[in-house]
Amino acid sequence: ADYDTCMRCAEAVHAHPDASPILDPGPLADLAWPEVTLYGADEDTGALMRGRADTITRENVLVDLKTTATPPDDWQATSWRRGYHVQAGHYTRIARQAGILPHGSTAAHIIVTTAPPHTVTIAWMTPELLDWGIADSMHACAIWHHCQTTGDWPGPDATTIGIPRWAR
Repeated sequence: ADYDTCMRCAEAVHAHPDASPILDPGPLADLAWPEVTLYGADEDTGALMRGRADTITRENVLVDLKTTATPPDDWQATSWRRGYHVQAGHYTRIARQAGILPHGSTAAHIIVTTAPPHTVTIAWMTPELLDWGIADSMHACAIWHHCQTTGDWPGPDATTIGIPRWAR
């Protein structure tokens, strides 16, 4: 069943007039970086970074394909909750550091719903959102570096719970 869903999603993306050329523009030479694995080091801490973008286009757009069970009109909230802007910011940092993407480049998600009719939407990130993701990636690297160098791996604070309202 999962395989069939994946195949239907792929068919929907390949049939989409705007998404299909982004992921499969023709001869491989026309696509700058398909399925690129990125490596770099955080500028402030030296912490090693890596990522894997679905596509970096010749137009300097970092693209990731995402599936979702929620309607595409809820993508902004879904993407924020899942931290996809941080992922895009992290990948963008590494790609810029490697000279693959210039400063001022952008990012987008190609979204396909897992339920029929497998709606396809392209969600372009604003520069502000991508910059926020880059800042969050930098902050995460700083936390990682601190934990690695000090051996201090803090967890969530202790909390008290009671009987949930719905259980009464």
